[in-house]
Amino acid sequence: MKNLTEDIALIQYLLSLKQKEEERLKGKKISQIKIRPISIQSKCPDCGKLFEEVHKLGFICREHKKTPSKFYLDLHYKGKRERIFADMYDNILDSYSATQTLQGKIFVDMANGTFDPSHYIKKEKEKYYLLGRWKEFVKRNDNPKYLLQINYAKGYTFKHFSASQDIRDIRQTDIQLFAEAIPTLSKNGKVKGKTISNIVGVLLSLLNHDTSVGLREGLLISPPIEIIKQPKNIPELAESLEIISHVDNEMRIIYLFLITHLCRPADARALYAKHFNFDQNVVKIEQGFSGNQLGTTKSKKPYKIPIHPALRNKLQALCIAKMPDDFVFTYKGNFWREARIREIWDEAAVKAESTVTFYNGVKHAGASHAASESGDIYNTSKLIGHANVSTTQIYTEKIKIEKLREVQKCTSPGLMDTPKS
Repeated sequence: MKNLTEDIALIQYLLSLKQKEEERLKGKKISQIKIRPISIQSKCPDCGKLFEEVHKLGFICREHKKTPSKFYLDLHYKGKRERIFADMYDNILDSYSATQTLQGKIFVDMANGTFDPSHYIKKEKEKYYLLGRWKEFVKRNDNPKYLLQINYAKGYTFKHFSASQDIRDIRQTDIQLFAEAIPTLSKNGKVKGKTISNIVGVLLSLLNHDTSVGLREGLLISPPIEIIKQPKNIPELAESLEIISHVDNEMRIIYLFLITHLCRPADARALYAKHFNFDQNVVKIEQGFSGNQLGTTKSKKPYKIPIHPALRNKLQALCIAKMPDDFVFTYKGNFWREARIREIWDEAAVKAESTVTFYNGVKHAGASHAASESGDIYNTSKLIGHANVSTTQIYTEKIKIEKLREVQKCTSPGLMDTPKS
């Protein structure tokens, strides 16, 4: 009996402490948060009298035993009055107990100085919704190709996250889980690592911009994603030259330029006469097309490449006849459009009885030939405009054994001398 008596005394003591704490906090903050039925349900439907609140139990009409079914919190905070109709996950306050639970949470947050009304007020919350931020994201981007990528990523993003997802709640672990879930969100369950990386990259671009403008805290990074680079089926240079021979003579120059200078077709189409310096025999690559919209290069960094001696005279003649800001390579008096430059290549490929595609025929064939003939992967990468040498390595499959022997000789001079007896 003694132990039982002691237990009861301890329980009563703890309850008294809890009551004192509630009264202390109540006096400090609770008066600022009131539970109320929504206005349309504030009166009994039978007698029209206001519902009476029974503290901690709910609202009721004593006479007709009717109760409201939807509530809100009437909040006074920092001189403003707000009405909260749902919790931070947009669950409607459809019971007195649910409203009371939310009241308690807000009450504690206020006491701890961590309460943020924007998590609950709909008009404040909406600016943090993923769907709203996505619409702003689209408005900020006018690059047609990137908009296609954004639209593609949207399908996966909104299968994983809800439209009303609060971007402030997205953490690094959520990005990791999203990356892992992407294959399961596709129709066939197969998505390549590069595609996963691009989808995650779109979402990170949105979230990290919102960090920079103060809508959320903390930069997020892409989780490790395995990207397997498949060897390219690269044609021989001779096959590409055969296709180019079937292009009309006045249009052939841009294809020859691409196969010898190895820059991206989008960057070659954007070259002005002023980008060519024939005194130094270099051409500056500093702008490019995205689709048919002029902008920066893919790397966003300008670089210079030497002018190929085989084309120097023809290129110089082209540039002399133009103003500094005129396009060097033109089709019917205008810049080359992306679709047209591919169409003419495809027509020539049919004549040459070849299935080599445009980009593979000019960029990949030229890069592979340069890498294999020179054996110099590093400088080949600079000529191509790759930021990373590892990207250039996909073109090294055809490096000749003779080139490797030349490199091998440089590793150990003197070893082949006959040793003294």
